[in-house]
Amino acid sequence: MNKWSHSQREVQVGDIVLLKYTNLFVRNWPLARAVEIHPGNDGHVPVATVKSSEKIYHRAICKLVPLLEEEISLAPEDVQAEETLQKRTSEDTGH
Repeated sequence: MNKWSHSQREVQVGDIVLLKYTNLFVRNWPLARAVEIHPGNDGHVPVATVKSSEKIYHRAICKLVPLLEEEISLAPEDVQAEETLQKRTSEDTGH
């Protein structure tokens, strides 16, 4: 089997990823969460918009290293904590 025939799950909204940088050590690659995907005409996702703690990036999928899928990235108690935090944030900003 060659590298092009290997099927791999594509990045989806909510996935936690590392942003690859060839000029940095892996331990220095920033973490980000996929916030939007941009499917190509063939149905595959070549590009995603990801948000780190500092900014939003529009990156090619080959420059992302998926770490956690959205559906397994949060334990139930973490989901509840995140929902509470989002509620408080929206109340503070008036949204």
